[in-house]
Amino acid sequence: MPYPGDCSKYQQCDASGCFVMRCGIGTEFNPAIGTCDYPLRDRTGCNNRG
Repeated sequence: MPYPGDCSKYQQCDASGCFVMRCGIGTEFNPAIGTCDYPLRDRTGCNNRG
């Protein structure tokens, strides 16, 4: 699941709860494929971008 406001992070959830994970340097979480990927040009909600 995406992490609100920061596309360099994502949430991995299971029965015990959700854990915040970080993507590798230079990548962002891509919810369309459910994994970290190269940054997409038009991403709303990525407040961590400069």
